[in-house]
Amino acid sequence: MHGYTQVDAYCASMQFSATSVREVRVSGDAVHIGPRPDHSHGLHWFLLLVETGRVTATAAELGIAQPTLTRRLARLEQELGAALFERTPRRLVPTAAGRAFYERARRSQAELDAARREIADLATPMGTVRLAFLHSFGVRVVPALIRRFRETFPGAGFELRQDSAGTLARLVREGGTDLAITSPRPAGDGLQWQELFRQPLVLAVPERHPAAQRPAIAIGEVAAEPFIALQAGYGMRRILDELTGRAGFRPRITFESTDMATVVGLVGAGLGVGVVPAEQVTTPVGVRLVPLLDDGSFREVGMIRGDAVELPGPARAFAELVTAWAAGSRSG
Repeated sequence: MHGYTQVDAYCASMQFSATSVREVRVSGDAVHIGPRPDHSHGLHWFLLLVETGRVTATAAELGIAQPTLTRRLARLEQELGAALFERTPRRLVPTAAGRAFYERARRSQAELDAARREIADLATPMGTVRLAFLHSFGVRVVPALIRRFRETFPGAGFELRQDSAGTLARLVREGGTDLAITSPRPAGDGLQWQELFRQPLVLAVPERHPAAQRPAIAIGEVAAEPFIALQAGYGMRRILDELTGRAGFRPRITFESTDMATVVGLVGAGLGVGVVPAEQVTTPVGVRLVPLLDDGSFREVGMIRGDAVELPGPARAFAELVTAWAAGSRSG
């Protein structure tokens, strides 16, 4: 069991770089679009490997070759003197040693990331807020919040990330971002959730669909229809699955997208129906939005943060602004 106490030393020996893409930084009046942090170093690679259980998928996500990841795991197991995974035909399953190492590694990696942020903040007088959010919140919600915050703190920097609901929850748990605005409420431990607002859901149908002129409809009435939906792992897909499950059917999905606008557009093309938030989409020509009658036909939107991690000053100030904004929106 001696290997478990080596996590902190192992973390400290790792180097970090920034070579992958999809990060946006805002500092002062400048917007920088460039690389996002490369999680193949430090212990991020191990944490991701535990969660995926697949070397090929993990290597692809990290942007490294599969043999490189395999050698990295072998070196770690040799250093710790314990097998961290049981190799099965379908996936890697953490051993008892692997599970113990994962818990300590997750906490250690979060502390290392926090230290890196504090050091970086020394070079930025107002500091940087690391914020992640769903793609659908990038049009109105997040820009409005950033604009409000920078009115008070004009020199504040932002490190922004867009991704699916499942990825956002993982990023917050691993310390990859300070805050995330997401939906629905993530399952599992390690997160603090604060509800911000709720969005009613509607059924998007082609304009010549029999339900197009209905004032409202129950989801079960279109159980036989083909559905256009977001991919698994996205928040609205989970909401759709839960909504149809309560209605007693599993939707027949003919196309999966990563973009809500695409879902609505393909509904307009006559390829099926879809469930979307009424306030979050622009209705294209050929589409009608019909309110849903079902209980729970809303999208709960909230902010998440790490359960055991103290927020840096800039992120804490941003979280306070978001809380006040949400309270004002509800009372208004």
